Amino acid sequence: MSEYIFTSLTDRPQIRVFGTLSVSHSGLVHVNFRSNRVVALLGYLASHPRPQLREDLAQQLWPEAEPAVARHNLRQNLIYLREALGPFADTVLEASRSHLGLIPDSYDSDFQILEATGRHQEFETKRQLCEEARRVYTGPFLQSINDEWALAVRSRISSLYVHAMLFLADAVLQESPVKALDYAESAIAEAPFMGAPRVRKIRALVLLGDQPAAKAEYEAYRDLLNRELGSEPDREVLDALGEEPFIFNLISRPGDAASPFEVLSRAGRPQQAVKLAVNMVPLWIETGVFTPGIQTLQETMDGNESRISTDAMVAAKLSLAELMSLQGNFADMNKLMLETEQSVPLMSPETKAKWLILRTRQKFWENDIPGALKLSKAAIRCAQTCQENELLLDSIGVATRAAVYSGDYNLAAKGIRHSIALGKQLGNKTAIVTAMLEQSELHETLGRPDLAEECARKAIQLSKGIVSPRMVSNRLQAARVLEGFGRVNEAEVTYFQSLQDFRSFETGFGRQLALTYLGDLLSAKNRSGEAAAFHAEALALRRKHSHKLGIATSLRGLGKALYDIGELNGAREALAESAQLYLELSSTPGYASSQLALSKVEAMSGNRILAISLATQARNLLAKMDDSEKRAIGPSGLTAIQEADALIASWR
Repeated sequence: MSEYIFTSLTDRPQIRVFGTLSVSHSGLVHVNFRSNRVVALLGYLASHPRPQLREDLAQQLWPEAEPAVARHNLRQNLIYLREALGPFADTVLEASRSHLGLIPDSYDSDFQILEATGRHQEFETKRQLCEEARRVYTGPFLQSINDEWALAVRSRISSLYVHAMLFLADAVLQESPVKALDYAESAIAEAPFMGAPRVRKIRALVLLGDQPAAKAEYEAYRDLLNRELGSEPDREVLDALGEEPFIFNLISRPGDAASPFEVLSRAGRPQQAVKLAVNMVPLWIETGVFTPGIQTLQETMDGNESRISTDAMVAAKLSLAELMSLQGNFADMNKLMLETEQSVPLMSPETKAKWLILRTRQKFWENDIPGALKLSKAAIRCAQTCQENELLLDSIGVATRAAVYSGDYNLAAKGIRHSIALGKQLGNKTAIVTAMLEQSELHETLGRPDLAEECARKAIQLSKGIVSPRMVSNRLQAARVLEGFGRVNEAEVTYFQSLQDFRSFETGFGRQLALTYLGDLLSAKNRSGEAAAFHAEALALRRKHSHKLGIATSLRGLGKALYDIGELNGAREALAESAQLYLELSSTPGYASSQLALSKVEAMSGNRILAISLATQARNLLAKMDDSEKRAIGPSGLTAIQEADALIASWR
């Protein structure tokens, strides 16, 4: 039964979802509910501000129940919720036969404050919101509820809270290290394994002049990671101390006079300096630190063209191109690839294999799958000639991807087997996980969904505890597979975590993918305002580096999200530009998807004839595609034809 206790007066109902759920109004607070399902129902509505379909709510709250039983449970618990809200039920609740939600602007909640910290970027506004977030965040979101959807929300809110504390720590670090230390410790309490809060704490301790405490903090963090995760702290944590061992000097201070690159160059051995830098590239990639690598390669190459062999110079340029591609800088990467193309006949087998692998990846981005397959096979032959197993592994990997895309499933299966066997031989977990994801996609393509999902889950499990750009990319792709099978909450958790991981690396490309996947998923979950923000961030990154296919994809996602929140002019502009770019790139799946989304905008604007024309055109294009092409659109690709048919029928 309802239980009220006295608290301070408020003007509007207040819903608190952090720690123990409570609802308060006019000095009374409700703290006891009939069951945890009432708690879950109110928590779900408070964390999903748009009206929710009753069927979806019932499925989320009673996933194991028969649909009829779940709907009955929802009706009964809605009665209990109304009872708990008492005279304020009609003030807060909006209920119809099909939907249920909380009335916007009818209540205040701690959840709204945490959400706002991620949306607002103006400094003073964000600072005030983050301070308020610290005050209201009294425990995990719905700490008594462990439903799948609740875990996803809890993870997202936890991430927002940590980043709010990091923002505050950075804001006051110079003026008040003591306050920065306090904020950093709040973040550490929430995310003890995360490196960024430790960086802030160590910096604050250093500024306070307590170097022994800073070193002790680093050692304690390193021991924690070794004990619990079997890993080492990120380079940035060690940098905060200002004391770096030799290996980090190689990574982060290539311009230092004492660096081995500078020593070799000054000794008149620039070719050895270039070769050392090229050999360092795998370490820079594994640690997600690309700018120092780019600077080192450029410094060792500049002015030494006549003193370095053609093959060594080309190898350095290819390494530079690879690092630039991982930053998302495809324009400069393409220039380097064009510069080196004329030297292909003069390359050693090892350098040629590297060139072919990178060129194959370019073909993927250009959507030229036949070209990718041809180049990847040539890469395998070169790698076999020079007997470099790591190169062979990379060559087989891109060939397998090309075979899956092109429908050569026998070749794909053979490539997967070879990759897993060679990966085990070399102890390369990243290659094994990548191959398992290819196997997952192959199972899905061949109509074996259970095996596809099993492979994706195994890939995630095997990748745990390994934080590198490539492994995070693998987890991101595994989550994409799970999303395709309806595991949207699991996917959301992994997308958010991947995005945070990518923010700690210099990999713009991985961050763009995480932002796009997250934006698409949130749109599907009717959280289009958040989705628009993520797509806009991805679009800005892609425009910066003139990545046309990526720009088209982000514009499509942004346009769909803007349509959902009623901003029709912005949606029309984004989708029209997206369709034009896809057309220029001969990307039929993307073009059809943009046209279909644009038809909805025109229909909503009253242009029904144009809407029917656009939807019909998209439908005809979709009908000519196979399933692999439809999947390129995203998880909704396989149902796009049915969507087009339904839209056309409703407008006629």
